Amino acid sequence: MKRFFALIMILFFSVPAFCESDNWLMNNLFEDGKAFSLDSVRELIILGAGSTVYGTDLILRSSIDKKEADVSSSSFDKNEINFFDRSFMQPYSPFLDTIGDVTLAFSFATPLICLTAGTTEHFTVSIMFGETILCAQGTKELLKFLVSRNRPYMYYDNYPSEAVENGDFAESFPSGHSTLAWASAVFTSYVFASYFPDSHWKLPVIMGSLSFAAGTSALRVASGNHFPTDVLTGALIGGFTGFLIPFLHKNSLYTKKGTRIDFVPVALGSSSGMGVNIRF
Repeated sequence: MKRFFALIMILFFSVPAFCESDNWLMNNLFEDGKAFSLDSVRELIILGAGSTVYGTDLILRSSIDKKEADVSSSSFDKNEINFFDRSFMQPYSPFLDTIGDVTLAFSFATPLICLTAGTTEHFTVSIMFGETILCAQGTKELLKFLVSRNRPYMYYDNYPSEAVENGDFAESFPSGHSTLAWASAVFTSYVFASYFPDSHWKLPVIMGSLSFAAGTSALRVASGNHFPTDVLTGALIGGFTGFLIPFLHKNSLYTKKGTRIDFVPVALGSSSGMGVNIRF
């Protein structure tokens, strides 16, 4: 899973190099785009926040090892599970597990539509998606480690032995697949709709990307990897991140009354943050 995450990140950060010319790095990093724009201070804040959360998780994992020894101290009584989650518990299914990986791959690929549909802000879109996945990935990984919830398949006899060996059996909450799938789907939907608000492809793109995310979440429950509350929480984390990151990069937002709202980076001495500029 982590290797797949790394490959996707490399792909999205390298795509702009093949899509734009004339020193695309400098031209796009400080140039306002049609729908979204980048700012060095804002990007440092977002990347710093995401890296801090992810780094905290990595530090904790390097200092605390959760593996086979934790199995003997865990209780696997189904009656201890809340009624809602217990009603949907399933034994492990390798086939459905693999299908869930495939649908996640498709979900991860949906933002490529925004890079190939006639937009010119390839670097901007790639950076935004990289920030989205970094923040979503870091958040869900840290929560997995801190909450330490046993997966549903551990309550059955056919659980995968490798999950016990690497400690993954105790990282059910929240669902990582759901988090990343919904982050990608909502990101794609929001960005595509911002670029092409009147396109007849807007609804198919939104429905298609959300369908992959929903299918991924359902398969994580059906395969015995997660409880419903795991995937619902993952969907909330991913969906919120997939909306928030591009929202913060919008050049300007207009209310129905014509009020203009701009998000601008603010630096005061050694402190920095985000400011809101409202014009009437």
